[in-house]
Amino acid sequence: MRKLQAWGGAAALLAALLLGGCARQDTVTATPEQAAPPTPGVTAESTPEPAVGLSTNPLTGLDDADYTGKRPVAVMLRTLDGAQPQWGIASADVLVEGVTEGNTAGLMALFADVDRISKVGPVGPGRDLFLQAALPLNAMPVSIDKNVYAANLLNTLTYQDLDGYHVGKTAFAFDQGRQDAGYREENCWYTTGELIRSGAASYG
Repeated sequence: MRKLQAWGGAAALLAALLLGGCARQDTVTATPEQAAPPTPGVTAESTPEPAVGLSTNPLTGLDDADYTGKRPVAVMLRTLDGAQPQWGIASADVLVEGVTEGNTAGLMALFADVDRISKVGPVGPGRDLFLQAALPLNAMPVSIDKNVYAANLLNTLTYQDLDGYHVGKTAFAFDQGRQDAGYREENCWYTTGELIRSGAASYG
């Protein structure tokens, strides 16, 4: 009996609290002096783009030279046994390494200014993985040969590359001293800024 009385008392208390919360309250109108001033509307403004000048390196963002009329160059490098040491990787603005076929690591050297390339190599075959990074930068791909995936990508986009299989010694040179030192022939081909310009000129 006491339990029922306790439950009944609790129910009555709960009902009183609920009804008290629903009771009407008189509203007080604020005087004009007390009213909060209207919040001015916030207009969305676009984030200002950073200014990119003619001296801004398109690959690093540094203001370190004049890049007027310059186009980046992407040189594919050989990395298999016997290809080391490579030439020119220390002077590249960006180095991209990736697994291109199976578990074979490839290397691409990106240069913002072709005239800064003194000697880079040994030049390797083009791979679609690297082209997917180079083409959005409007870089000129430089390679000796390429796989079918890279060829199909370039053909689909009608994008002109610089391939040693087509231009030969117009854009590439052979380091005879390196071969005499015991390196395989494919690890002795290199290019320079002057040779790349010469090869590009052959395409008009």
